[in-house]
Amino acid sequence: MKKNIWENVAKALGISLEREFTIEEYGSDIVYKFTKHGLIQVDIDEAPPSIVLPQLLSGELSIIPKLWKPAKGDTYWYVINKPSNILLVMANTWTGNMTNLCDYRSGNCFASKEEAEAQMYEVYDKLMKYYNERRF
Repeated sequence: MKKNIWENVAKALGISLEREFTIEEYGSDIVYKFTKHGLIQVDIDEAPPSIVLPQLLSGELSIIPKLWKPAKGDTYWYVINKPSNILLVMANTWTGNMTNLCDYRSGNCFASKEEAEAQMYEVYDKLMKYYNERRF
Protein backbone atom coordinates (compact mmCIF):
# COMPACT_ATOMS: atom_id res chain seq x y z
CA MET A 1 0.00 0.00 0.00
CA LYS A 2 1.32 3.44 -0.93
CA LYS A 3 1.63 6.10 1.75
CA ASN A 4 0.41 9.63 1.03
CA ILE A 5 3.33 11.98 1.64
CA TRP A 6 1.42 15.30 1.82
CA GLU A 7 0.68 14.96 5.54
CA ASN A 8 4.43 14.59 6.18
CA VAL A 9 5.23 17.58 3.96
CA ALA A 10 2.69 19.73 5.82
CA LYS A 11 3.97 18.56 9.20
CA ALA A 12 7.58 19.31 8.21
CA LEU A 13 6.44 22.87 7.44
CA GLY A 14 4.67 23.19 10.81
CA ILE A 15 1.09 22.93 9.57
CA SER A 16 -1.53 20.19 9.47
CA LEU A 17 -3.56 18.97 6.51
CA GLU A 18 -6.54 21.19 5.71
CA ARG A 19 -5.26 24.01 7.98
CA GLU A 20 -5.46 27.25 6.03
CA PHE A 21 -2.46 29.56 5.97
CA THR A 22 -1.04 32.58 4.23
CA ILE A 23 2.51 33.16 3.09
CA GLU A 24 4.23 36.02 4.87
CA GLU A 25 6.06 37.27 1.78
CA TYR A 26 2.82 37.30 -0.29
CA GLY A 27 0.57 39.09 2.23
CA SER A 28 -2.68 37.91 3.78
CA ASP A 29 -4.95 38.03 0.72
CA ILE A 30 -4.02 34.64 -0.73
CA VAL A 31 -4.95 31.60 1.37
CA TYR A 32 -3.43 28.14 0.92
CA LYS A 33 -3.76 24.70 2.47
CA PHE A 34 -2.27 21.25 2.11
CA THR A 35 -4.69 18.44 1.31
CA LYS A 36 -4.10 14.75 0.67
CA HIS A 37 -3.75 15.78 -2.98
CA GLY A 38 -1.12 18.50 -2.50
CA LEU A 39 -0.83 22.25 -2.03
CA ILE A 40 -4.00 24.16 -2.93
CA GLN A 41 -4.69 27.87 -3.33
CA VAL A 42 -8.08 28.08 -1.60
CA ASP A 43 -9.74 30.89 -3.58
CA ILE A 44 -9.28 29.14 -6.92
CA ASP A 45 -9.38 25.56 -5.52
CA GLU A 46 -6.34 24.48 -7.52
CA ALA A 47 -2.58 24.35 -7.28
CA PRO A 48 -0.74 27.68 -6.93
CA PRO A 49 2.12 28.63 -9.29
CA SER A 50 4.71 25.83 -9.40
CA ILE A 51 7.41 27.94 -7.72
CA VAL A 52 5.52 28.20 -4.39
CA LEU A 53 6.10 24.66 -3.08
CA PRO A 54 9.88 24.59 -3.70
CA GLN A 55 10.22 28.00 -2.05
CA LEU A 56 8.25 26.79 0.99
CA LEU A 57 10.40 23.66 1.24
CA SER A 58 13.66 25.63 0.95
CA GLY A 59 12.61 28.15 3.61
CA GLU A 60 12.52 31.09 1.19
CA LEU A 61 8.82 31.58 2.06
CA SER A 62 7.26 31.51 5.53
CA ILE A 63 3.89 29.99 6.46
CA ILE A 64 1.54 31.99 8.70
CA PRO A 65 -1.23 29.67 9.96
CA LYS A 66 -4.67 31.26 10.07
CA LEU A 67 -5.98 31.32 13.61
CA TRP A 68 -8.25 28.41 14.34
CA LYS A 69 -11.06 29.32 16.70
CA PRO A 70 -12.66 26.38 18.50
CA ALA A 71 -16.36 26.18 19.24
CA LYS A 72 -17.79 25.37 22.66
CA GLY A 73 -17.05 21.74 23.49
CA ASP A 74 -14.20 21.39 20.96
CA THR A 75 -10.92 19.87 22.08
CA TYR A 76 -7.91 22.04 21.44
CA TRP A 77 -4.20 21.52 22.02
CA TYR A 78 -1.78 23.92 23.69
CA VAL A 79 1.87 24.07 24.77
CA ILE A 80 2.99 24.22 28.40
CA ASN A 81 6.40 24.20 29.98
CA LYS A 82 7.19 22.38 33.17
CA PRO A 83 9.46 23.97 35.81
CA SER A 84 12.38 22.01 34.38
CA ASN A 85 11.79 23.76 31.00
CA ILE A 86 10.44 20.60 29.40
CA LEU A 87 7.81 21.53 26.81
CA LEU A 88 4.66 19.42 26.60
CA VAL A 89 1.53 19.48 24.46
CA MET A 90 -1.73 19.10 26.38
CA ALA A 91 -5.42 18.94 25.44
CA ASN A 92 -8.19 21.09 26.84
CA THR A 93 -11.91 21.49 26.15
CA TRP A 94 -13.10 24.88 24.94
CA THR A 95 -15.63 26.41 27.31
CA GLY A 96 -14.83 30.06 26.69
CA ASN A 97 -13.27 30.57 30.12
CA MET A 98 -10.34 32.89 30.81
CA THR A 99 -7.72 30.15 30.30
CA ASN A 100 -9.22 29.27 26.90
CA LEU A 101 -9.30 32.92 25.86
CA CYS A 102 -5.69 33.49 26.93
CA ASP A 103 -4.53 30.41 25.01
CA TYR A 104 -6.39 31.62 21.91
CA ARG A 105 -5.21 35.23 22.13
CA SER A 106 -1.59 34.21 22.65
CA GLY A 107 -1.58 31.91 19.59
CA ASN A 108 -1.34 28.80 21.78
CA CYS A 109 -4.53 27.10 20.57
CA PHE A 110 -4.28 24.34 17.95
CA ALA A 111 -6.75 22.03 16.23
CA SER A 112 -4.47 18.99 16.50
CA LYS A 113 -1.75 17.59 18.71
CA GLU A 114 0.53 17.32 15.68
CA GLU A 115 0.13 20.99 14.83
CA ALA A 116 0.88 22.02 18.42
CA GLU A 117 3.97 19.79 18.45
CA ALA A 118 5.17 21.25 15.15
CA GLN A 119 4.91 24.80 16.53
CA MET A 120 5.87 24.06 20.15
CA TYR A 121 9.24 25.84 20.20
CA GLU A 122 8.01 28.81 18.19
CA VAL A 123 5.10 29.34 20.61
CA TYR A 124 7.40 29.05 23.63
CA ASP A 125 9.93 31.50 22.18
CA LYS A 126 7.19 34.00 21.27
CA LEU A 127 5.59 33.88 24.72
CA MET A 128 8.92 34.13 26.55
CA LYS A 129 9.91 37.11 24.41
CA TYR A 130 6.61 38.80 25.23
CA TYR A 131 7.08 38.13 28.95
CA ASN A 132 10.71 39.31 29.04
CA GLU A 133 9.93 42.54 27.19
CA ARG A 134 7.14 43.47 29.60
CA ARG A 135 8.70 42.88 32.98
CA PHE A 136 7.82 45.44 35.64
